[in-house]
Amino acid sequence: YAQYRGNIRPTISFPTDCDASKFNTPDFTEIPSYQGYLTANPNWIKTEISGYAEVYIDQVQAIKINGGPSDQQRAKLYIKEGTYDFTGVSFYLGKYVDLYLLEGATVTFDNTIAANALFDIYIAPGAKLIANGENGLIANSGARVYNHGTITCSKFEVNSSSFLYNVGTLTAGSVNAESNDSGIVNDNTINSTAVVVNAGAVQNNDMWTVSGTTHINSNNSGWVNNGHWTTGNYA
Repeated sequence: YAQYRGNIRPTISFPTDCDASKFNTPDFTEIPSYQGYLTANPNWIKTEISGYAEVYIDQVQAIKINGGPSDQQRAKLYIKEGTYDFTGVSFYLGKYVDLYLLEGATVTFDNTIAANALFDIYIAPGAKLIANGENGLIANSGARVYNHGTITCSKFEVNSSSFLYNVGTLTAGSVNAESNDSGIVNDNTINSTAVVVNAGAVQNNDMWTVSGTTHINSNNSGWVNNGHWTTGNYA
């Protein structure tokens, strides 16, 4: 897809989905719990994990993982099957951390957690992420969101080279792409009240329904529809 702007013909590239193995439930006989890892590594600060680690949680608890030093040494946090409401609970994941919502996990984040998500998120089939705070879910600073389950949020936004690859269902208020390198690819279902592409680009390959306005806002924006796009207004 090419977009013309005077004599300039920039190209728009879209992300691809992650490998399907990312959504497999791991063997937890080799992976400690968050609290077990802290106990087994007494040199760490007792309330947080710094650097590479691979841990799981099976209950609501305060979490702080700063992550590895680079994209090649990422920490991993698995949330097991169950219902988890982190509203009002301290929960921090750094930039080089992967969050996995495993099949059967339903996770609720409040505005403090979800409005500045620096970490990558993998949502397995049968898992749900809920973010109904004022600002919804904002993927920031290169965060990658791979949704094969369900996301429900008051608003969804990608910026600063972040992206969403949706193979499940996203239901949101306004869905926004805010920065030149940010993007959204939909391979299944998105339902939203509005779409605003201030920069970056969106690509729809299946069903995207907008009850209000689809607004492609600048010459740095891209809109590609290979599927069915229904919208109240298009600007």
